[in-house]
Amino acid sequence: MIIVYLILSFSFGLIIGYLYFYYQFGQRDIVNNLSSSNNKLKEEMEKIEHEKKEYEAQNEVLLDSIKKARQDNYDLKNVVGELSKYQYAVRVGGELAAELLEKIAHYDPNIIDLIQDLQNRNFEYDDGTNIESSNNEEKTDENKKTNKKFF
Repeated sequence: MIIVYLILSFSFGLIIGYLYFYYQFGQRDIVNNLSSSNNKLKEEMEKIEHEKKEYEAQNEVLLDSIKKARQDNYDLKNVVGELSKYQYAVRVGGELAAELLEKIAHYDPNIIDLIQDLQNRNFEYDDGTNIESSNNEEKTDENKKTNKKFF
């Protein structure tokens, strides 16, 4: 009788195992779909992480170039300001030279007085700053070496 119980319990165990396997086999499509979706999402996340790292590196490069461009812009703004001052000084100098040529085109016994009068004039920028004083402040080292004034 023990052998009968053993055979019945073994058969019963096989039936339960088969039913469990059949149940798992029936859910296999769902498990495979979830597994493949999980793998695709992992790959996509890896791609996104890689792109994120690339964008961060590009962002660093762009920020460095923006800082350099701002510094260059600041430097160029200063250069343009200086050039506009010198352009104005050259224009005034040209006007003075034309006036001087006009006055020395004809002989005049008082020519020395006229030249000294031109030298003693105070010329100003449009904002009221004295040309000679601003040039003297900027060119103090050069003026000390040459002992000459701008005009």
